[in-house]
Amino acid sequence: MILRFNGFLKQNAKLLAAFVVITALATGIACVRLSRFLDTHLADSGVSLSLYSAPQFISLGDLTTPAEIANELKLAGYTIDPSNPIGSYHFQKDFMEVKPGPRSYAPNNGVHMRFKDGAITELNSPERHASLTRYGLEPQPLGRVAGGRIERSHPVRFQDVPEVLVNALLSAEDKRFFVHPGFDFLRLFKAAWVNARTGRKEQGGSTLTMQLARNLYLSPEKTWGRKVKEIAIAAILETRFSKEEILEQYINSVYLGTRDNISIHGFGQASESLFSHGLSELSVEEAALLAGMVQRPGYFDPIRHRERAFARRNVVLRLMQKNHYLTVAERVHFSQAPILIAAADAGDPAMRDDQWFLELAADEGHRLAKRVPQGPLYTTLDPQLQLAAVEGVRAGLLEVDKRAAHKTGHGLPQVALVAIDSHTGEVKALIGGRDFSQSEVNHSTAQRQPGSVFKPFVYAAALESKRGSFTAATLLNDDATTFTFGAEQYTPSNWGGYHDGQFTLRHALASSNNIATVSLAEHVGFDKVLEVALDSGLNERLRATPSLALGSYEVSPLEMAGAYSIFANRGILVRPSFLLAGVRQNAAAPLPVQAEVRPVLSPAVAFIMQDLLSEVLRSGTGAGVHNRGFNVAAAGKTGTSRDGWFAGYVSNLICIVWVGYDDNADLEIEGAGSALPIWTEFMKRASRRSEFRQQLGVPPSTIVAVQIDTETGLLAGERCEKVRYEYFVRGTEPKQICKHDLYGRSSDSALTSP
Repeated sequence: MILRFNGFLKQNAKLLAAFVVITALATGIACVRLSRFLDTHLADSGVSLSLYSAPQFISLGDLTTPAEIANELKLAGYTIDPSNPIGSYHFQKDFMEVKPGPRSYAPNNGVHMRFKDGAITELNSPERHASLTRYGLEPQPLGRVAGGRIERSHPVRFQDVPEVLVNALLSAEDKRFFVHPGFDFLRLFKAAWVNARTGRKEQGGSTLTMQLARNLYLSPEKTWGRKVKEIAIAAILETRFSKEEILEQYINSVYLGTRDNISIHGFGQASESLFSHGLSELSVEEAALLAGMVQRPGYFDPIRHRERAFARRNVVLRLMQKNHYLTVAERVHFSQAPILIAAADAGDPAMRDDQWFLELAADEGHRLAKRVPQGPLYTTLDPQLQLAAVEGVRAGLLEVDKRAAHKTGHGLPQVALVAIDSHTGEVKALIGGRDFSQSEVNHSTAQRQPGSVFKPFVYAAALESKRGSFTAATLLNDDATTFTFGAEQYTPSNWGGYHDGQFTLRHALASSNNIATVSLAEHVGFDKVLEVALDSGLNERLRATPSLALGSYEVSPLEMAGAYSIFANRGILVRPSFLLAGVRQNAAAPLPVQAEVRPVLSPAVAFIMQDLLSEVLRSGTGAGVHNRGFNVAAAGKTGTSRDGWFAGYVSNLICIVWVGYDDNADLEIEGAGSALPIWTEFMKRASRRSEFRQQLGVPPSTIVAVQIDTETGLLAGERCEKVRYEYFVRGTEPKQICKHDLYGRSSDSALTSP
């Protein structure tokens, strides 16, 4: 037999050599392709694209309690344990101490707080022995980008993973993890033998590295080809990363079921969702429960299948005993512990409905990732404001739903809310719909007709215009008019069909008069209105036509939020942004994300526009905000198309709200009755922070205030009854005094502009 085999080898040596060469080449090519494939996906799969909230600032005068701040710190990984590497806290009735740990965002930067009557009265730095006016809390983990998708997770570093979880995971899934090269042939052969003998798949042979390769890079199909790729990718991963890095990625990415229709990835998020605390507080039985869920998350779901989960947990505890992580007595003790699951909304960040925000932040993160190859990405999200947005939307929609209940066949109205920092453009809160688990459509970026929330850009163009020196006191009229533009005619009408006659520009905006606004735009020039709108960041699909003045061209709520910064930020546009900073490789120094800024209006015109928009809330279509109990200094504008809009701002914060149907049906509720209630509910909650209760700003030196007669727009005379102080850019104030006879009738009148 041996001689025959040797003869065969001699006769076919060349053929065998060619076979070996071809096989080696094919294997090499396959490995190169897999390596390249892996290179293109590594940026999306590692902790380098973990997303965190912005540091949340608390200030003197904020209406809050130690318990509320403690809840925010818990979500960031803080505990009451002083040895916690992230940070610790403790509080009494009216005192709280916060101590960041060595792995915090800002180590060695603790604070002492004192409270009185539900507000912060003192902030002191124990390190610097100095008083503070505000303090930044630890950023909270939000999720991670993996395989081109957003995963809801609570990412942690390997150093911060408790030993009890590592022991439970290795016992349940891969006890030889720290010694094998990414695959374990002994385990694969054993699993194949058991499955063949029983006729069903009772055991799996995949190591943790192979599971990571499958979860992040491969399709779910079960074929031998995929298993080979799984082994090959696992081997490559083992050469690229340390065991600790691989385990960290696994712990942060493994799928662990769903809760409230939101997929849970990573042990950190699972711990928060199921137990309402972070990994650092895991008990032995909780760690065993989580590790046991890895095999079949749905089947061993402790909420829907408590008995199965209980039995599986105790299997893991026995394995931990077998691997010498527990004594017999400890295993018996922990096996008797009941399964305790937290309430659905007990501190779970997923309840803040920030998935729409995360997707937009991830898109921006992909572009930034080329400059920030490693390290977490800190987003602009403010967790408190995001929660205020969720609560505000829910409260406001109760009223909208009652009014829209008579409409059938359209479903429930949808909603979008965008809140940005008026000076930086940082998106602080964003809601893209009623419920992400029901519809993932992001209405904050959807294009819809803005209606009258566009009108301020007409008035801003007029105040900046050199054609006619328009001022807030310029008289307008709303006589029925047909406007001709090229070969087309346009005949707008006022809401409700009423006509006010003659009135000042201030009154026209406050009452949202349609005819007067289009007439003003015609005199200024539709092209000039378009120029201001485009300079403000609105999209280039807008056209210089009469209907532009009434918001007939579609924009998104996110676009409009940035555009309103020209009124809230002294004439300077700031584009909305979602990333606060990256972290340079192996360094804690932040890498700022520069927002786009540019001047659009002069500071003087911006100030006058702000005062006109404040008038909308004082006496115009937006007065409902005060009727609903919101009396903080604010400015804004209602809008009604087929949808309802409200665009407004307080100090440091712009908020845009949109309400409408997905099928573009007419909501039949004006913006003051649909979007305004939601805006008000959000702002009531946001203004618990003192930074959002400040005055809107002082007039620049180029502004003068003079007393005018509101009927004529001229300087007020001695007998004028309807007078007010009006702001003007210096040099544009009226010079003529309006005289009235004994009966109060005007004997002089201002030159009537459009």
